[in-house]
Amino acid sequence: MRVLIYEHDNAFAEVLREALRARSYAVDRVSSSRHAALALENDIYDLILFGIDGDLGSLSILKEYRSGGSAASVVAFSSQHSVAERTLAFEAGADACLEKPVDITELTARIRALMRRRIGQLRSVVSYGTLTLDDASCSVWADDAPIALKTREYAILRIFFTEPNRFFSAAYLEEKIYGWGEEVQSNAIQVHVHSLRKKLGTQRIETRNGAGYRLVTNSADVTCRLRTRQTAAVAEHGEQGHQERVVS
Repeated sequence: MRVLIYEHDNAFAEVLREALRARSYAVDRVSSSRHAALALENDIYDLILFGIDGDLGSLSILKEYRSGGSAASVVAFSSQHSVAERTLAFEAGADACLEKPVDITELTARIRALMRRRIGQLRSVVSYGTLTLDDASCSVWADDAPIALKTREYAILRIFFTEPNRFFSAAYLEEKIYGWGEEVQSNAIQVHVHSLRKKLGTQRIETRNGAGYRLVTNSADVTCRLRTRQTAAVAEHGEQGHQERVVS
């Protein structure tokens, strides 16, 4: 998931950045309204953390962003105990508004709730067959066994879980899991997906040329694909045995 932080306070912005990166989010940060407007032109973000800090004029950026039909979730931050300021933030398009100082635990819980609402999921724990993802704890289980994933492996799997059975291109995944200034190898997504397939089972992730990658969520499909591979392996083994007997 790609996040934009618009925040004047450098120390607070860094706290936010580290907390979000710990949850496998790709994070970009701007500190001026001009750069915020430029960043939002691309509409690549799933979440925007928007610092107001008494600068009500900056809300025009958010209002213009929303007028274009953008659906990213927005959490605004206010340093003032002002009902009027929070009201204006909601009217500009914020989904939530928190007063500083912000409790990071509460913020991450709100973010998870907003993301679930955005994709129509009601719970943090989602299962497809014997594969389970708990986004509250960033944990994954396969066949009741915990699976240790690296940060970007988890980020990719979480994307797969948001839209089951949809194919995601490598370009899309790259855009969502890498932030500004991060070095990206040309085959980075291929490497991450290959590692995921090794850890979760090759039958759970399908690769299709020209389409990308998808999570196979239909247990019947998974079983069928697994049996097909097993049948092919048995047939190959039988053919090899036949050849060995002929040679001998």
